[in-house]
Amino acid sequence: PLLLFTDDDCRPADDWIAKTVSLFRRESRLALAGGKVSLHNPNDSVLFTTFTEEPTRLSRGSDYLSHTIMGANMCARTESLRLAGGFDSRLGVGSPFNLTGEDFDMIYRLLEAGEQVGFYPDLIVAHAHGRQTVDEIKKAFCGYHAGFGAVVAKHCWRDMSLVQHAYWALRRFARNGEWAYVRHFFHGFFARLLPMWGRH
Repeated sequence: PLLLFTDDDCRPADDWIAKTVSLFRRESRLALAGGKVSLHNPNDSVLFTTFTEEPTRLSRGSDYLSHTIMGANMCARTESLRLAGGFDSRLGVGSPFNLTGEDFDMIYRLLEAGEQVGFYPDLIVAHAHGRQTVDEIKKAFCGYHAGFGAVVAKHCWRDMSLVQHAYWALRRFARNGEWAYVRHFFHGFFARLLPMWGRH
């Protein structure tokens, strides 16, 4: 069985389900796939869409940190999710600290377990996110960086590549004067540390 994920502000293409099911039938070892997220309203910011147009197989290491698979367009085998321990709800929007890192955390854990994860641009949903002003965009990215901070806190003790990636991201934010992103990263980092180390 498969689980397909999208958001309540997304419009999947008419062939989204059929193409996703066909992909997983062809790729028998594929655990999780992400697809293209395009704009529904051309006046909205493009920063909440995917830019890659080529199919990409992700691998362990740093490439999945820069490559975008969004929870707004994602599908996974239920057995793969179950074996990985399921989504960590403490990293989600409904968590006490309102984080946004559960999809990235799942991708990370699947790759670390040797599972196959890929990006397939022919699986398309249109995102009607409505963010057009600088303040709206900044607020959303603050949430994403808080989620990333929580994921780093969860796994940094066993993966220095996450620490290195965080270091370079924070350094870039500081150089650009984006201190709100720095603050939210550490908000997520320490929020994840409060309940100590989790079960995953």
